[in-house]
Amino acid sequence: TSLADIQEEYDFLDADDRYRLLIDLGRALVAARAEGVPWKLLVLRYGLCRTRLWQLWRAAQEAAAGTTARG
Repeated sequence: TSLADIQEEYDFLDADDRYRLLIDLGRALVAARAEGVPWKLLVLRYGLCRTRLWQLWRAAQEAAAGTTARG
């Protein structure tokens, strides 16, 4: 899934579905990191800065642990 595909889908979703989409992206990042994919390659793949990728990754970890605080 490219970032353009995600953005296109994101634009048509309500707030709750947008949140779920971002968490799904974060879970994909968690899986990629668990497989040893370097952040640098993920930055290139998704076209996001490393900080934003890390934020999505962290949010997915918190959601999996049930500690997510939405704001």
